[in-house]
Amino acid sequence: MLPTVDHELGSLVHAELQRNNVEVLTDTAVTAIARAESGALTVTATRREETITRTVDSSSWSSVCGPTPNWPLTRAPRGQRV
Repeated sequence: MLPTVDHELGSLVHAELQRNNVEVLTDTAVTAIARAESGALTVTATRREETITRTVDSSSWSSVCGPTPNWPLTRAPRGQRV
């Protein structure tokens, strides 16, 4: 997590997120995000050849962290619905 910072700081952030009931997925690449009619987001990702799918309500959001994120959401103007 947070590969651009040192391991100790990354571990602290990881632990704090988990303490606040945020699921942390590391070494994971998002491959698709789809919005259901209900507004929920379904996020599909891969990690070590495993497909992972999570559905979150519309009040949740997804963020990509890394030295070079390559996802359309990271390139959208702030506040734009994608």
